[in-house]
Amino acid sequence: MINEPLETRPIDVTVSNWKNRHLVSAKLTPINHRVFLAYCKEHNFNYSSGINNLIATYLTNNKDV
Repeated sequence: MINEPLETRPIDVTVSNWKNRHLVSAKLTPINHRVFLAYCKEHNFNYSSGINNLIATYLTNNKDV
Protein backbone atom coordinates (compact mmCIF):
# COMPACT_ATOMS: atom_id res chain seq x y z
CA MET A 1 0.00 0.00 0.00
CA ILE A 2 2.82 2.43 0.77
CA ASN A 3 4.36 2.15 -2.69
CA GLU A 4 1.07 2.37 -4.58
CA PRO A 5 0.58 5.45 -6.76
CA LEU A 6 -1.61 8.24 -5.39
CA GLU A 7 -5.27 8.04 -6.28
CA THR A 8 -6.67 10.65 -8.63
CA ARG A 9 -9.88 12.43 -7.70
CA PRO A 10 -12.75 11.43 -10.00
CA ILE A 11 -14.18 14.36 -11.93
CA ASP A 12 -17.64 13.99 -10.33
CA VAL A 13 -16.33 14.14 -6.73
CA THR A 14 -15.91 17.53 -5.10
CA VAL A 15 -12.54 18.51 -3.66
CA SER A 16 -13.90 18.62 -0.10
CA ASN A 17 -15.54 15.19 -0.41
CA TRP A 18 -12.33 13.74 -1.83
CA LYS A 19 -10.23 15.28 0.93
CA ASN A 20 -12.52 13.90 3.65
CA ARG A 21 -13.15 10.45 2.12
CA HIS A 22 -11.46 8.71 5.06
CA LEU A 23 -12.98 10.89 7.78
CA VAL A 24 -14.88 9.03 10.50
CA SER A 25 -17.14 10.70 13.02
CA ALA A 26 -19.55 9.39 15.61
CA LYS A 27 -21.82 10.72 18.32
CA LEU A 28 -20.93 8.63 21.35
CA THR A 29 -23.01 8.21 24.45
CA PRO A 30 -21.44 9.86 27.51
CA ILE A 31 -20.37 6.49 28.96
CA ASN A 32 -18.86 5.28 25.66
CA HIS A 33 -17.00 8.57 25.35
CA ARG A 34 -15.47 8.16 28.80
CA VAL A 35 -14.56 4.53 28.05
CA PHE A 36 -12.98 5.52 24.73
CA LEU A 37 -10.95 8.32 26.34
CA ALA A 38 -9.75 5.92 29.04
CA TYR A 39 -8.82 3.35 26.38
CA CYS A 40 -6.82 5.95 24.43
CA LYS A 41 -5.06 7.17 27.57
CA GLU A 42 -4.26 3.64 28.75
CA HIS A 43 -2.72 2.72 25.38
CA ASN A 44 -1.12 6.13 24.76
CA PHE A 45 -3.23 6.74 21.61
CA ASN A 46 -4.59 9.95 20.18
CA TYR A 47 -8.22 9.72 18.99
CA SER A 48 -7.28 8.80 15.43
CA SER A 49 -4.86 6.07 16.48
CA GLY A 50 -7.37 4.75 19.02
CA ILE A 51 -10.09 4.38 16.37
CA ASN A 52 -7.66 2.81 13.91
CA ASN A 53 -6.47 0.34 16.55
CA LEU A 54 -10.00 -0.64 17.54
CA ILE A 55 -10.99 -1.20 13.90
CA ALA A 56 -7.87 -3.22 13.17
CA THR A 57 -8.33 -5.29 16.34
CA TYR A 58 -12.05 -5.98 16.32
CA LEU A 59 -13.12 -6.00 12.67
CA THR A 60 -11.84 -9.36 11.51
CA ASN A 61 -12.56 -8.76 7.80
CA ASN A 62 -10.12 -5.84 7.70
CA LYS A 63 -7.37 -6.85 5.23
CA ASP A 64 -5.67 -3.44 4.76
CA VAL A 65 -3.89 -3.01 8.11
